[in-house]
Amino acid sequence: MLLFPAGTRRSASTDKDQPWIFSVVGFTLDDANGCPATARGLSYVTTPHEPIDIGTAMYELEHHFHAQSPGGQLRSRGILMNLLGIYINAATRSAEPASRRPALDAVIDLLNQHPGQWYTADELAARAKLSPSRFRVLFQRSTGMSVVRYQNTARVRRAASLLRSGEHTVSDVANLLAFNDVYYFSRLFKKMTGSTPSSHLAR
Repeated sequence: MLLFPAGTRRSASTDKDQPWIFSVVGFTLDDANGCPATARGLSYVTTPHEPIDIGTAMYELEHHFHAQSPGGQLRSRGILMNLLGIYINAATRSAEPASRRPALDAVIDLLNQHPGQWYTADELAARAKLSPSRFRVLFQRSTGMSVVRYQNTARVRRAASLLRSGEHTVSDVANLLAFNDVYYFSRLFKKMTGSTPSSHLAR
């Protein structure tokens, strides 16, 4: 994710055999003190350390922004706010104690790489060699989410990818990602994405 202050000139080139795909959003955002978001000392280039498919988020943002349905633009703004929150969190993660970041990063990578495996907070705390209470505090501070929400977000992100592949049914995806109840999976998916799992199936 790249943040350019208003008025910045920019250009880019790409390999024709491996082209980049750009999604661009222009916005103006002031905080409660009237301070532009771009003046908060953020890094202009940030790699989010959260389980989010930015490409899908941008697609949904553009879709809702141009939709004529009630609430479409409001939903697009909500997606933008979520992306900015992730951006700010990623840009300020350096505030974490240096001695804790490797252990937290290892746990976060584990959750991202194995969304079909469910872990309790106590299990993850043991992996990070932290007490459960301390682990929960540092995990929340690092990701902006609880352990449960983070894992559900990772599972829904992977579910969307599997559904778009056209190789699995909704029930298949629910089973692959450790959802024992396909109806619960469908409700959670819609709650977190705004659309049903079946709407993501390749056609």
